[in-house]
Amino acid sequence: MADTIFDDNAGAIAGIDARWIKATSGKITLSSAQDASYSLDASDTADYFKLTVSRSSNVIIKLESQGGDANISLFDSNGTTQSNSVGSSNNNTTGLTDVIISDSSVPLQAGQDYYIRVNAQNPTTTINYTLTVDTLPTSRSDILWRDYASADLGGGGNYLWQMNNTELAGVTFPRGVSPNYELVAAVDFNKDGNPDYVFRDPNSGVNAIWLMDAAGLDLVGYVPLLSVADPNWRIAGATDVNKDGNIDLVWQYRPTNLAAIWILDAQQQLISYVEANRPVQTDILTSVVQGFETSTTTAVLQRDYSTGSNAIWYVDTQGGLVSTSSINSIDPTWAFAGTADFNGDGSLDFFWRNYVTGENQVWYMNQTQFLSSAAVRTVDTRYQIASILSNVVPLDLAGNTQVSAFNVGKLDGTGTYND
Repeated sequence: MADTIFDDNAGAIAGIDARWIKATSGKITLSSAQDASYSLDASDTADYFKLTVSRSSNVIIKLESQGGDANISLFDSNGTTQSNSVGSSNNNTTGLTDVIISDSSVPLQAGQDYYIRVNAQNPTTTINYTLTVDTLPTSRSDILWRDYASADLGGGGNYLWQMNNTELAGVTFPRGVSPNYELVAAVDFNKDGNPDYVFRDPNSGVNAIWLMDAAGLDLVGYVPLLSVADPNWRIAGATDVNKDGNIDLVWQYRPTNLAAIWILDAQQQLISYVEANRPVQTDILTSVVQGFETSTTTAVLQRDYSTGSNAIWYVDTQGGLVSTSSINSIDPTWAFAGTADFNGDGSLDFFWRNYVTGENQVWYMNQTQFLSSAAVRTVDTRYQIASILSNVVPLDLAGNTQVSAFNVGKLDGTGTYND
């Protein structure tokens, strides 16, 4: 009897009113133990819930019924099936938990309406139920921090912020290393789906790649790179410059703005070296812009720290300039940290950090067009951002352990589940 309780004007398929679930991220549980309206009987055989999401999301919908057998379905706003997820249903018998997991290739989209139906066929008694709606963003933008304070002050630690747009959703702690090492890039080098970490010690010239595990907490492999003794050389980022499927390293020589590219093979070994001369500009800082590359070019941000101006340069496989695109200027006290889709609208956003004040902010973008900005919590200036990571959020009902298997719910009969 859940219809029309929250929103009489929400509207629903077939002209039926529905309670409105405005999902952001996380789990919403609606239970007859808290509200007797979550029930079905002979006079009310179907309840409808309008579901909207704040960003591109996958969803796990779970129904547990008591006193009879209820079923769930997920529809679009027309009540028709458009994909494996929208319009799908689960009808396990004997009162077992019913589950719908959306098709990750066709996620739910912000700005669209979806409807969950809970129904029972000719119930003769009251069926109470618990409906759980767990929305998961299709991707998550994480911020990888590095503490460069001295070891005596606890420096050398790494911290990974798991974000929900501009809000902190969780923190993990990747293995630390001496603060002498700069964490300069995080990209998947060995194609296992996990970002790997590139370290450089500008004092000794040592460079290395940590091949990381799935959690991003510990290394599963270590790849030493050639040493570069001159501390004026900095690693500006990592990307596939020559389009051979392997990640390469982009370098910048600060005194002259000379760019160099290390072409690496699948084992992260240097196979060739390319230099790209640039006009001598000592205030320019080059950074690889992840996600703005094309099939034939690499995108690098040229930031002028004397004026605050910014431009994206698109360079070919030899580092030659193909085209440029200007983006908004920002005060020189702000440092570019990376790109990721923070608000889930399908466009990459820019993240900035102010190392004078400790402030942080996201620029929401439409390609290179600035739309708006949003502040992220201030962090002490001793912490530096090593990289902005884009991670796919796993869509997993039962996990991979015996304990998490009971996330499915009641398991005292025979049912069918897909995970």
